[in-house]
Amino acid sequence: ILITGSGKQDRDETIFDHKPFAVIADYLTKKGFAVMRVDDRGAGKSTGDFNNSTTADFALDVEEHIRYAKSLPMIDANKIGLLGHSEGGLIAPMVAARNKAVAFVVLMAGPGIPITDLMAMQNEKVLKSVGVVPAAIDAYIPLYKQIMLTVISSSNKQEAINKSTALTKNWLNNTDKAFVKATTNISTEADINSYATSIAETLSTNWWKYFAAYNPQPALQKLKCPVLALNGSADIQVPAAENLNAIEAVLKKAGNKNFTIHKFEGLNHLFQKCTKCTVAEYGQLENTIEPEVLDTIGDWLARNSLK
Repeated sequence: ILITGSGKQDRDETIFDHKPFAVIADYLTKKGFAVMRVDDRGAGKSTGDFNNSTTADFALDVEEHIRYAKSLPMIDANKIGLLGHSEGGLIAPMVAARNKAVAFVVLMAGPGIPITDLMAMQNEKVLKSVGVVPAAIDAYIPLYKQIMLTVISSSNKQEAINKSTALTKNWLNNTDKAFVKATTNISTEADINSYATSIAETLSTNWWKYFAAYNPQPALQKLKCPVLALNGSADIQVPAAENLNAIEAVLKKAGNKNFTIHKFEGLNHLFQKCTKCTVAEYGQLENTIEPEVLDTIGDWLARNSLK
């Protein structure tokens, strides 16, 4: 069962002109695996309210997918596994931790650290990838993290906006104006209100508030089934070293006896060989997913689920 990343995705997890889940499903089907792909709530042929849903709701959807798979006569109910990409790599452990029907888990660029830390790290790497100088990034990241924590703890959107505006004004008064412009594009009083309102409104949605407050480690600690965790060394959205190291440490501490951690050199968040390694480059690259990634997944599944 494939689980998509963040944002309303179709069953192929279409990103730019790429359809990574279609490629993965095709590869694994040819290897003899049955693969289920599902449109997210409100996408494609799926009904439901995506905009007011949270990661926890998407985990419930996956449990419904498991129930459906178990009802199919051609499916071995003892060998149902989850493959999640990005946010899907956070959802898979949530489900597997409480559902004994999950026989194995594959995490593709799945988070291993608290999301507040992950998002600060992601913003840092994204800014660096587009040429923002390190000093400006260092000045900005504490503000972003502070706003994120403030919005999570705010009781309503207006409170979040007011507090974010105050934080931004204080930061502006104590920060080099060139750094401010480079990271937030703020140059006038009106820009302050626009920036703070925009970021607070974004982070105040049901999905964001739940996601930003989430720590994936408690769910990872409960995984006793085989786990394959993959990432690319050039991933700027879920940085490989920090997240793979955290996943490995948690699984070791929990006593999981069957897990594999693999970092692919030079691959981005979509597991493409990248040159600029920016988000914008995803759609400019020809390959949807590198063959070595598919082979790694296929070989590991053959060893761990077809015994």
